[in-house]
Amino acid sequence: MKKLLTIFCLLLTLAATAQNETTHSSDRKKWLYYLDKIARPVLSNLAEDRLKAEMPMVLSDRIDNRESRTKAGYLEAFGRTLSGIAPWLQL
Repeated sequence: MKKLLTIFCLLLTLAATAQNETTHSSDRKKWLYYLDKIARPVLSNLAEDRLKAEMPMVLSDRIDNRESRTKAGYLEAFGRTLSGIAPWLQL
C-alpha cells in the first residue's frame, strides 16, 4: 500500500512539473497547482503513516453519528482524493 501511495505522489510531482506547449499551458499549470495543493497532503501523509496525526478531524456540532464519522473520515479523505485525481491518472 505504501508503494502505491508513493507512486501516486511521484505521479503528482511529475504531472505538476510537466509543461504543455499549447496555448492552454497557463490553465494547465494552474490546475496542476491546485491538484498538487489538494492531493499532496493527503497522499504524502498517508504514505508516511502520519495522516491521523497531521489531519485534524473537525466535525459539525449537529452531526448525527459522530463516532462513525470520525472512524471513516480518513478513509473518506483518501477516497475523495483518488476520485478527484482519477481523470489525471487515466490520462
